[in-house]
Amino acid sequence: MPYKVVTRLPWGLLMALPFTVLFTGCLTLWFRWSSEIELREAVQRTVLAVRAHLSTMLVAVATLVAGGILAIVALHVLSD
Repeated sequence: MPYKVVTRLPWGLLMALPFTVLFTGCLTLWFRWSSEIELREAVQRTVLAVRAHLSTMLVAVATLVAGGILAIVALHVLSD
């Protein structure tokens, strides 16, 4: 019986800790967003820049994803 409790604890922490970070991060961003005008202006400039160069951003993201997949496949081949 105690063995089941010990094996469930790490899975609970693996779920609880990221949710805690997500919650505190969202809460912090919400407070900062409402109090800092500079943050809102910076986000607006960033969105406009991404929108202006959307095709280049899509190619960059696709390239990074392809590199990540290639790395995963290479690690899989090397581990066999």
